[in-house]
Amino acid sequence: MSKVRPAWWVSSVYFSEGLPAVIATDISLIIFADLGIPKAWNLFFTNLIGFLPLLLVKTLWAPVIDCLGTKRQWIITMQLAMAAALVLAALCCRTSGGAAEKLVFAGLMGAFMLAAFFSASYDVAADGFYILALSDHQQAFYTGWRSTFYRVSAIVGTGGLLLLAGWLKPFFNGGFGAWQIVLAVPALLIATLAFWHWLALPYPDRDVSAEVRSFGGEFKAVFRTFFAREHLKTALAFLLLFRLGESQLLGAVKLFFLDEHQGMGLSIAEYGFWNGTCGTAALLIGGIFAGITVARFGFGRLLMIMVLALNLPDLLYLLLAFFPQTHIALAASAIVVEQFGYGFGFAGYMLFMVWYAGLDRKFSSSHFALMTVFMLTGLRVPAMLSGAIFAGCEILSGHSGFSAYQLMFAWACLCTIPGIICVGSILKIVPVNFGVSERR
Repeated sequence: MSKVRPAWWVSSVYFSEGLPAVIATDISLIIFADLGIPKAWNLFFTNLIGFLPLLLVKTLWAPVIDCLGTKRQWIITMQLAMAAALVLAALCCRTSGGAAEKLVFAGLMGAFMLAAFFSASYDVAADGFYILALSDHQQAFYTGWRSTFYRVSAIVGTGGLLLLAGWLKPFFNGGFGAWQIVLAVPALLIATLAFWHWLALPYPDRDVSAEVRSFGGEFKAVFRTFFAREHLKTALAFLLLFRLGESQLLGAVKLFFLDEHQGMGLSIAEYGFWNGTCGTAALLIGGIFAGITVARFGFGRLLMIMVLALNLPDLLYLLLAFFPQTHIALAASAIVVEQFGYGFGFAGYMLFMVWYAGLDRKFSSSHFALMTVFMLTGLRVPAMLSGAIFAGCEILSGHSGFSAYQLMFAWACLCTIPGIICVGSILKIVPVNFGVSERR
């Protein structure tokens, strides 16, 4: 039996979950931009990578993970598979120019699709393991840790790895050799964390494999019980609309900071530094603060505050779009506020999913996975459409006097309203004191 404190393995498990995903969807955005892929198509393809493998895993593959083998075994196996997929992506970054660009693009698409598939499989196992290995109070207390370190991995990817790419590019004359190193580093890190988890993860009594002969019935029961759940329509509306505004900002904000004409005009290294230092610190504080406050006051009392914390900072990017030549310190301040709000607010989103999935202990992993299908649909479908919306904003910018980023960010801010409205219905079903320590 492992004696490692939950804070250590929760942190490393969710860091490992987020890093391959952010590489496949966020780092790929910058790599494809280096290849000269148009912005609208770039946003579409990178969000397709982030959505299609996850959709397949969460709907068809998740019950396999839930019924065959233990979650602990799946976590370690999928980490090694994710590392291998990133090595494959690194090998694809060999050359560019002319017809070779198409081969590089096709190879990277395939490698990133595999990384996203393995990451989604790992996601299912990790979320199920979290529910099985921790008590209700521990789930609430560590929800800030899990969402924070998932997001930290995103900051490491879009911050630290981009900073590394910016430093390396001059040594490779701007070539793709820098990207090979950038992809190889996280592959080594994830493989190392697989060994750590083999040593550190506990062995929950409830983490057992179903009998193979009963798999068919268990598979059907997962879907039957999920769609028969009480308050399902309310829960799904919340999952689909909660991130409607943020989903359309994710890619456009990165392009805005790097755009030399209508954006901030930062270098890859500059953006990586500010996003990876200030953003990481704010995110850590926001996520951990969320877990502490929920454990003290209860989830139901804080949910509306958490939702506003995630959505209102979007207005800062709209403000920056009107003043793109502002001092970089103000841009860094916007990143800090947005990342703190995300860390605090997204913890509430995840905790709602943990609570709702945990109402059915038998299929908690699969039900959580099915909920993430709707979460990802609410994230990735609008994000894929954001490419076409951004292209429309570029057309309108020539006739309206506003830049494409100003129009895009204003639209995204309006899209936060439906998710905020949904909170009223959620507050009627979530226990006010969920997550509060039983010792109080």
